[in-house]
Amino acid sequence: PAATRTMSGREIREVGLPGPGDLAVSAGKAFAKSPKAQSFAALWIFGLFCALYASAPYPTTDEQRVEFESILARSESIPGYDNALDKMLIARDTLHRNNGWFTWLSSEGSARVSELQARFNAADREFHVLETQRESIRQQAFGVVGLWSEFGVAEARDLFWNCLEKGKGFAKRATFWDTLFGLTMGRDENIGSFLFRIAINFAINVTVGLIGVILAFVYYLWELVMLYQASAFSGLAFFAVALLAGLSVAALYIFVIYGTIVGAGYVVVRAALNNQIKNQREGRAPPQQVGYGRRPHYE
Repeated sequence: PAATRTMSGREIREVGLPGPGDLAVSAGKAFAKSPKAQSFAALWIFGLFCALYASAPYPTTDEQRVEFESILARSESIPGYDNALDKMLIARDTLHRNNGWFTWLSSEGSARVSELQARFNAADREFHVLETQRESIRQQAFGVVGLWSEFGVAEARDLFWNCLEKGKGFAKRATFWDTLFGLTMGRDENIGSFLFRIAINFAINVTVGLIGVILAFVYYLWELVMLYQASAFSGLAFFAVALLAGLSVAALYIFVIYGTIVGAGYVVVRAALNNQIKNQREGRAPPQQVGYGRRPHYE
C-alpha cells in the first residue's frame, strides 16, 4: 500500500482493491495450477453438454419405432380401464364430500361413511388391477426402444426442465411475498443496501428452489429408469449421467446469480473506496448528514 500526505500534513496509507480484470487473471492462474478445479470444470462442461446438446447414443430404427407405437397403443385401449378409472374417481369424490369433520358423532353418518369407504376400496382395487396391467404393457413398449434412445433422452430432458420451471416459480413467488410482507426499508437504510438485501433474499430462494428441483428430479428420474426396464449397469449409468447434467445446470444458475451479486457488490465497494482515497488526497472531509432540527457547528 502506498502512503500519501494530505493538505493538513497527515500521512494516510492507501489500500487499493484490485480491479475485476486483475481478479479474473488471478482466478485463471489459480485454476491453471489446480488439477481438482480442472477436473470439476471438465465434469461441469460435460454435464452442460449432455443437458443441452447431446443426442441419443442409440438411435431408434424404423422397426423399433413401429413396434413401440403398436405396443403403446395397446396399453391405451385396455378393456374396462376408463370405466374403472371413472368409477374410482366418483367413489373417492363421494367419500370426501360425505366425510365431514363431525360425521363420526352421528351413527347414521358414521355408517354412511363406512359404506362409502368400502365402495371406494372395491373400486380402487379394481382400478389398480387394470393399472398394473397397463403399466406392464407400457414397460414392454419402452423396453423395445431402450433407455438410451431418443425417447428416453427426450423424456429425461423434459422431466428436468419441468422440475426446473417449478423451482423457478417457487423462487419468484417466495421473493415476491418476502418483499411484500417481510422486507422493509430501514430508517437509516439507503436504496442501494435495500436492493442488495432483496437480491440476497432472491438468491437464497433460488438456492432452496434448486435443491427441491434436484430432489424431485432424482425421484422421477429413478421412476423413468424403472419404466424402461434397463439393466442394472445401463440404468445406473443413465441415472448418473442425467443427474450430472441436472447438477451442472443448477450449478450454472448458482454461479450466475451469486456471481452477479458478488461482482456488483465488489464494484460498488471498490468505487466507494476509491472515492474515499480521492477525497483524502485532496484533503476534503467526507460528506456528513445534518440531523433534522440541528444546526451545523462551525469552529
